[in-house]
Amino acid sequence: MKEHEILANIHLVTFPSTQEAAKTFIRFQEHYESPKFRNKLFTLKEYQTWYKKQNNRASFTYYNDWSGFNIPSYALLPFYSGAFGALSSREKKLLDLFQDKSGLFYVIGTAKNDEKTLDHEIMHGLYYTNYQYRSDVDRIIFKYSAKFSYMPIYNLFEKMDYHHSVFIDELHAYLVTCQTYLRSKKIDVKMYVPLIQELDDNFAAYARVI
Repeated sequence: MKEHEILANIHLVTFPSTQEAAKTFIRFQEHYESPKFRNKLFTLKEYQTWYKKQNNRASFTYYNDWSGFNIPSYALLPFYSGAFGALSSREKKLLDLFQDKSGLFYVIGTAKNDEKTLDHEIMHGLYYTNYQYRSDVDRIIFKYSAKFSYMPIYNLFEKMDYHHSVFIDELHAYLVTCQTYLRSKKIDVKMYVPLIQELDDNFAAYARVI
């Protein structure tokens, strides 16, 4: 894995494959945003058992289901403190990258050269680290809330096992970068086109320095 600061206080960690990224980030990510395990301590086995049952699957498919990862720096703290007990070699390597860094920052992870996923994760990073970006996103989403409902997408997020606290953040990232996926889930993306354009333009304004 390789790391560099892609934008102010947003650190990108790249991997040879999406599977390697998933195997590294899984407990960090789910400690941050899982509806079941958010802010809780758990073993990989406990999460695997729950994930299979939750998704009605005979095998554990997480490593192929997810391609991008994003966590605020505070999600690392219980791993540093030893609260999670024994760590995997991958988890230790990720922690080593940031052990000398202080203050609030954001960590995103993707496979190398996965540009589509990268944009999605950068949007999450900006939403967390840049107050003005977050304010702009919230303003744009609120502006259109009287014109159409976001509930079809929020209902989808519930089925995808996102914690409700990240719904708005996920909404703006999915609308801009995951329209094909939303269509596959019977979401009427055309309805959201004006909103998508404003969110996309806003993201471009903040990310053009990359």
